[in-house]
Amino acid sequence: LDANEVQYVEDYGRYVQDSSEGAIFYVFISPAQMKVDTLTGLSKRRHFIQFANRNWDYISAAGETPVIISFDFINMKGFNSSYGMDEGDRLLVSFADLLTGYFGNGCCARFGEDHFYVITKKEGLEEELDKFIADVYRLNDRKSLSVRIGIAECDPDFSISVICDRAKAASDTVDTVESAYAWFNEDIYNEMSRREYILTHVETALSEGWIEPFFQPVVRTLTTFLCSVEALARWHDPERGMISPGDFVPLMEEHGLSYKLDIYIVERVVSMLQQRIKEGLPVVPVSVNVSRSDFDFCDPVELIAELCDAHGVRRSYICVEIT
Repeated sequence: LDANEVQYVEDYGRYVQDSSEGAIFYVFISPAQMKVDTLTGLSKRRHFIQFANRNWDYISAAGETPVIISFDFINMKGFNSSYGMDEGDRLLVSFADLLTGYFGNGCCARFGEDHFYVITKKEGLEEELDKFIADVYRLNDRKSLSVRIGIAECDPDFSISVICDRAKAASDTVDTVESAYAWFNEDIYNEMSRREYILTHVETALSEGWIEPFFQPVVRTLTTFLCSVEALARWHDPERGMISPGDFVPLMEEHGLSYKLDIYIVERVVSMLQQRIKEGLPVVPVSVNVSRSDFDFCDPVELIAELCDAHGVRRSYICVEIT
């Protein structure tokens, strides 16, 4: 490729480099291929968002309300495990065909895996979705799955990408085994805001000490003596007050951040034990929680042992509970 061709590839296509034996090979993917999902023929995310912005104007100009719909199959992984990937692909293709039959090819997209999106009008939508759900069960010679559906109205204050996220958040609230749909509402918005706040502030909360260990006593019933304590993480936020561990712990586990919290709490516990030992105060074993997901990101055994040794605290003072 000459310089102009290389620049074209970098601007409009995608390429890989293989420098083995001193050669560089470019695999060019045309802009058309980048816009369309090769399995279903539906638009990909970027092209859909571009088109949806235009279609939003067309729907509004007709005096109707544009909405984004999110579709997700329930237990697609289980389906692939039972019937194989080829059968799973056939289901995805037949589902894509059903979508285009209802909403038109240009209004539908596949963002990846079993995540589909549609832009359409709000008027008469629920009746149409009821019919759509009935047809989903007949797909693929009735070898089909239930589907979660989320709907979000288009808001001029937010981008199409945000509206898609809202629709997805609404679909995630569908907790039945049967196909069903849910509308994005204020409760879901508040939940999204809560999750976003936690994820964007967790690093600050750890570094600034907003999260700290609270110690729950363990008392022997026969003697009524304190025999140990359990360290529980509590987040006192300067803006939102006390944030429940039931809110931030599962969210951190979901996003692979719980190991940072758990090791932080251990470090605080070990520092507390070290200080009490220096001051000649009584110490008892402390139980700490370690999420099983921590083992995917670090070696908790090694880290906890290193913290104990570095602070001169016997390892036996730390009792690990794997949650």
